Amino acid sequence: GSGAGASLAFNPSPVISTSSAQGPAAGGSTFFVTGQNLIGASVTINGTPIIVSTQTSSAIIGQTPPGAPGPATVVVTGPSGCTTIASYTYL
Repeated sequence: GSGAGASLAFNPSPVISTSSAQGPAAGGSTFFVTGQNLIGASVTINGTPIIVSTQTSSAIIGQTPPGAPGPATVVVTGPSGCTTIASYTYL
């Protein structure tokens, strides 16, 4: 594509902030994502979407899905398709 309007479409990478970087394998821990332009963004942990309770342009709040004990990959996909990756540990 061309560069026209690219600056308007740029989606800054969200800053992922959680109350804890770990939680029970059963899921259900509160999970926060803060950033910009988060309307339309999705959050998955090891490919499973979090259970979103609140989503605004600056925050996504939800609960972790169940997962296997051990390290997990958090992927935040913005509305433009850009992704930000973080880590999470299921206990």
